Amino acid sequence: MKIVRTILGAQKIEDGDYPVALLKVREILDAHRSKLINRLMTDLPTYIDYKFHVKVSTKQIEDIKEKLASLKNSSVDMNKYGFIFQHVMAQDRSYVATAPFYQEIDDSISWYLNESQLKLLTRGG
Repeated sequence: MKIVRTILGAQKIEDGDYPVALLKVREILDAHRSKLINRLMTDLPTYIDYKFHVKVSTKQIEDIKEKLASLKNSSVDMNKYGFIFQHVMAQDRSYVATAPFYQEIDDSISWYLNESQLKLLTRGG
C-alpha cells in the first residue's frame, strides 16, 4: 500500500497493479493541480502582479481564467509528471510538491502575457 499526500490530504494506492496505480496517481495529480488553480483564480490579479510584476486588464484576467480552466479540465501529462509517479511507486509514503504544478501554471500565464505583448507590439508598429 502506498500513501500519497497532497494539498487535498492523504490518498491510498494499491501496490500490485501498475496500470491501475498509474491511473490513480493521475487522478490524484489532476485533483491536486485543479485545487491549486482554483485557489489562484480567487485572486488572480494579485497573483499575476506578484509573480510577473504586471497589471492586467479585466479582459486579460478573463482570458487567463479561461486558459487556466482549460488546463484544469485537462488531464496531467504523465510524460511531464512521470517522475512523480516513479517516486510514488518507489516509496511507501510520498508527498506531492506544488512547485512543478505552479511552474506549469506560470508557464501558461506567461505564454498568454507574452502573446498579449506581441499582439500589442504588432498592432502599434
